[in-house]
Amino acid sequence: MQFESLSVDFDPRRLTKEHPFMPEGYLHEYFLFNEPEALHYHDFLEIGYCVSGSGLFYVDGEVIPFSAPCFSIIYGGQVHIAQNVGPQRSLWHFCYINLKKLFTDTELVEVSRLKAMSPHLYDFPTVLSQAADPILHQLVVAALDESATLKGDYLTAMRGLIMALLTRHSRMMTPTKKSAHVHQSSQQQLLSRLGEVLLYINQHYTEDLTIDHLTRASGISKATLQRDMIDFTGLAPMQYIHQLRMKRATLLLAEGIPVADVAFNVGYNTLSSFNRHFLQEFGMSPTRWKRQQQCSKHPDSTDAALP
Repeated sequence: MQFESLSVDFDPRRLTKEHPFMPEGYLHEYFLFNEPEALHYHDFLEIGYCVSGSGLFYVDGEVIPFSAPCFSIIYGGQVHIAQNVGPQRSLWHFCYINLKKLFTDTELVEVSRLKAMSPHLYDFPTVLSQAADPILHQLVVAALDESATLKGDYLTAMRGLIMALLTRHSRMMTPTKKSAHVHQSSQQQLLSRLGEVLLYINQHYTEDLTIDHLTRASGISKATLQRDMIDFTGLAPMQYIHQLRMKRATLLLAEGIPVADVAFNVGYNTLSSFNRHFLQEFGMSPTRWKRQQQCSKHPDSTDAALP
């Protein structure tokens, strides 16, 4: 499900005590778009897993590349969107879960002790490969299956699966460096100012963007745009654009696309400019990075000397 607005209001009649979750794309094919839609957030837990393809996830200003098989855990209030990258379409399955309606009052007392119930207080990974935590990936897949097939005692099964999922994800959480006040109130205010420009960047970062393009598109002064982008993403506008390009580049290089083609695909007019930014980001040339990825996939192959 893709949302057109930044604020999403679910129909409460669809998320009831009997059906406190809504699967999307499990019983039919659901593919990500090549062009990102508007960033959005909602009040519910969102879990998902990727069956095929690769792309980029944008979560609270962070750019996260993904490749199947992988999974995502997004909490209420986290601003996010996903985009397909590469020749193969990204097939995902998602589920939206109202935790307060899923668990009984007694169970909520126990669940409320988990870090995952106060995600704004912690830093944690939101998009992970299956290899990073196979058990957590399996819990996500099992929960999607249970929510879509509705077999006997499905509510009991879902409560157990989501409790285990939240408990395991809580173990990955560490106290955030941002204060709770900054994360909860200021983030939404920043989004209201930056929503249009972030969408513009995400749709046009492979083009020849400049600060002047961004200020004209957003109606925000250079000084305000610079300050707000650093507060929201941790990066200045052009740094954020280069990060998007670099992470898109790694996905395309992993697909075996020639370095020169990748450079122009992600928005650089010259190969030397692409190589320079790639070296700054990863500490090695694109060719070396590509060869290392190939060697890691085929460790028994003969590895020529890397330049």
